[in-house]
Amino acid sequence: MKIAFIHSFKITKRNDKYYSLGFPYKIWERYLTVFEEVVVVSRLNKKRNNKKLVQSSGDNVTFKPVKSYNSIFSYFTNYRAIKKELEEVLDDVDGAIIRVPSVLGALAAKICREKNKKYSVEVVGSGFNALWYHGTLGKPFAFIAEYLQRKTVKKSAVAVYVTEDYLQSKYPTQGIPFGKVSNVTVEKNNKEKSYEINRNTPIRIGLVGSSFVKYKGHYTALKTLEVLLKKEYNVVLSLVGQGPSKYLDDNIKKLNLKDNIEILGVLHTREQMNEWYKSLDFYVQPSFTEGLCRSIIEAIDNGVPTYASNVGGNPESVSQEYLFNKKDYKHLAQLVSEAIDNPNIAINNIEKNKKKIEKFKTTDVEKRRKKAFETYKKIVKENLK
Repeated sequence: MKIAFIHSFKITKRNDKYYSLGFPYKIWERYLTVFEEVVVVSRLNKKRNNKKLVQSSGDNVTFKPVKSYNSIFSYFTNYRAIKKELEEVLDDVDGAIIRVPSVLGALAAKICREKNKKYSVEVVGSGFNALWYHGTLGKPFAFIAEYLQRKTVKKSAVAVYVTEDYLQSKYPTQGIPFGKVSNVTVEKNNKEKSYEINRNTPIRIGLVGSSFVKYKGHYTALKTLEVLLKKEYNVVLSLVGQGPSKYLDDNIKKLNLKDNIEILGVLHTREQMNEWYKSLDFYVQPSFTEGLCRSIIEAIDNGVPTYASNVGGNPESVSQEYLFNKKDYKHLAQLVSEAIDNPNIAINNIEKNKKKIEKFKTTDVEKRRKKAFETYKKIVKENLK
């Protein structure tokens, strides 16, 4: 059976092979355990000089990037051309797995409904929240994205959710739901490190997220750092992710925090990320919105005391007493300072959060994912009769 995977990520072509930032070939192997062939539909990245891309090409996977779509504005100006490209792909496959939020995905779902072709969705986040907190230009499109995502998920034959409850309640389906099918898994039982803060060196607090979007809460983290420094704690904020943006730079200068900030940029391998997590004393995720946050799960799995804003899917990974309201930097600073003064609080944080993420063990997640794909395959076969 041939299925299409449709999402608005960018793919790059080099010498007849395809590369991307977040979709290596091993991603497609998940689908190939159930389906014989996968056709990947995405945007085309015309910039080809990024050496940090990973190979997406491999056996039984072909790529059909939509050349007419490269921005939200081109969606409206090139709508007919984009739709035609998608129709050509969907006419040549038995079914479609659509990852949302995605502009391409919403249009593909509409085409599937018009053609009476059953489709499945993978719900990994909220299109509304991502656009609403992206900036002023994103706000008008947030309501459109929300409507399209709700309809896309509602009409799906099978809906796969990365969360346990949050995204299910926000985007219900009339089809068959499968929850706790996370894109991030606990690969091994990392033993808790013997927790002890070395007061001869700065206390390290980490945050992962692109500083080009405000919803990751970098300003909240900066204000938290400012409070801790005023309380005379020797702390450093280590930042991983795209950036620094002008917004981040301006606020670092405004708050006079330059000497207490470490900006590492993007770390591309799991090994590099694990090494960084293990260098931390605390991890914080002060986001305004999240679906299921990969960084939170990875930090907890690496034995780092972790605190997060009480938004989206964060409460599914972090124990209640280690959550704070978004933008509440004073509460976050209080939580961190209490753990600095009393290491037993930090150890308790590690133990309780570890229990919260047990549901993301690799073998359990893969079993749920495979069952969802097999269920969808049966529905497609019935529909093709």
